[in-house]
Amino acid sequence: MSPSTTAHSGGGPQDDLLVSACMIVKDESETLPDCIASMKGFVDEIVIYDTGSTDGTVELAKSLGCRVIEGYWDDDFSRARNASLEHCSGHWILWIDADERLVTDDISGMRDLVRNLDDRLDALQVSIDNLSDGVRSNFAHSALRMFRRVRCRWNGRLHEQIDRLDSSDGMTGKYVPEIRIIHLGYTGEMQQTQDKVERNLRLARDDLEQSGVGADKGLLLFNLGRALLVAGGRDAEAAERLREAIDITPNPITKRHAYRMLIKTLIDMADYDIAQSAIVELRAQCTTPVLPDLLQGDLSLARGDYLEALDSYGKIDLDQHDDDEFEYGPAITAGARSKALTGLGKPGDAADLLLQTFSDTGFLDVPLENLISNLHDAGRSAGEISQIMPVERTMWVLAQALRLAAWQADELLEPAYCRFDGTPEVITVLAPITVIVASLPSDRACVWNSRLEQHGLSAGGAQNMPHYLP
Repeated sequence: MSPSTTAHSGGGPQDDLLVSACMIVKDESETLPDCIASMKGFVDEIVIYDTGSTDGTVELAKSLGCRVIEGYWDDDFSRARNASLEHCSGHWILWIDADERLVTDDISGMRDLVRNLDDRLDALQVSIDNLSDGVRSNFAHSALRMFRRVRCRWNGRLHEQIDRLDSSDGMTGKYVPEIRIIHLGYTGEMQQTQDKVERNLRLARDDLEQSGVGADKGLLLFNLGRALLVAGGRDAEAAERLREAIDITPNPITKRHAYRMLIKTLIDMADYDIAQSAIVELRAQCTTPVLPDLLQGDLSLARGDYLEALDSYGKIDLDQHDDDEFEYGPAITAGARSKALTGLGKPGDAADLLLQTFSDTGFLDVPLENLISNLHDAGRSAGEISQIMPVERTMWVLAQALRLAAWQADELLEPAYCRFDGTPEVITVLAPITVIVASLPSDRACVWNSRLEQHGLSAGGAQNMPHYLP
């Protein structure tokens, strides 16, 4: 069966479906179409549990080929997600929300990868880019976003997480850098929806206060700590709750996650000595050094101990699995290592590291401006980026030209145009130029206007920008 985005018509599971997208939505008519488009070819069906939309989301989703279950909202994310899961048929489940976009450069290859995974693997961990201003990655993290349908379910009313149905066995996972998710929820108007933040904080407090005998209060404290961090301006209280979670939870996985969040929070608060003590404690809780080494690198980088940071990150490249069986690769630390090299006065080495990582993996977890700054400080040109970028990531890179100074964008786009002239990708190069050309010197503006006219585009046309920027 060729992959599609249309749900099957039968009532029971179909063994030939490889991947189901499992979603919950409410009033997502503006964001849903692009989310669905981003999954085309990768998933075999999209199952949506609607929690009470009034903006036409249900009708839109059905028209786009999704299977829609009209449900309700009761302040319980896991219940709603599991209700959607009950109607999925794929061997693997993709967890994605309407304000997210799936990005993979080789859909067929990724389906083959998923199809041939070791049967012992329960879940896949992917990177999530959280966008700022709709273009640039503001921060990135990794999370479990694919899992085997028959083995796992969501748990937790708030900050739901994937757990094995057989709780006696730990979750086994693998980091897959070839699959990424872009999260738009921190951009523009979405970032201003403080009501959702406060709702989540209320739910986290209610869960803790109402927890009964036998509840893992450590997990509930962890969820509250996370909600406080998202709410902003409450780092100290979040750190207290996370420390309490560490002290009382019987679950080693929850303990490690709480340590990780606590240490990152302490680093952000510049409580470096306390963060160092917490890393020592975490190391005693781990049988592999990956997570402590990663956090030690982050702490050293924040302190300005750049050589120590590079040493810590370098260890991760050799030993790539943490205690929870998640796999890390060099690309995960490339951005941090480049900052350390920059701090040591080696901008050329920092640029080479980022360029090589981007060429090898398509992964560039730093703002494009940082890489361009490294190149210029080393006496080199932004055009090097255009020469080595993977073709499949062209749109992602060149969309960021809109954030650059006009001369920087020109320097980036000129070699890109020469590389892609005569190919379909040339339109991707010219699209940002329609917006930037008015800010260029007259001689360069003439060159670009001639090229725009040749390809049927006009200056000042934001409508020329691709509808979906991966």
